Amino acid sequence: MSNPKVTFGFVNCNRLHYLKSCIESLLLSTADFESKELIIVDNASVEPGTEEYLSSLEDRGFIVVRRESRDPANEFAQGLNTVCEMAQGEFVVPLQGDMQFVLSSQWLHEYVRYAEAHPELVGCITLDAQRTVTNSSHKYAMDESYDADYQFVVDL
Repeated sequence: MSNPKVTFGFVNCNRLHYLKSCIESLLLSTADFESKELIIVDNASVEPGTEEYLSSLEDRGFIVVRRESRDPANEFAQGLNTVCEMAQGEFVVPLQGDMQFVLSSQWLHEYVRYAEAHPELVGCITLDAQRTVTNSSHKYAMDESYDADYQFVVDL
């Protein structure tokens, strides 16, 4: 049985170091999950090295959208809308470009398994780099019938 496709979306502007760290750590930590796509929306970055990195991502089969000009008041929302419009995945995961993944394999399998098992709870799943803050103000979504190595936080 194959996994449903998961689309990861990134919005970037002049944050090459963070973008590289986020994408490369995501790819390393999801190497065991083949059915994924990455969509990167770049908002007219001028930082040296960005164009070369974006081109290398395209060469690796990922989708890169380059904006010609900036709209700082609205570019993040517009970028996320672009990701959602282009996404081919059953699940869309918008990511903050300054996240870094430290988990090894299997976490994305659990993520998808939970989302599929609880469609009544899952309207949007996002990953939160501020786990300490989130976990102290929300509750874990797992019940005793769910056997998993990972837990997810729910905000109802």
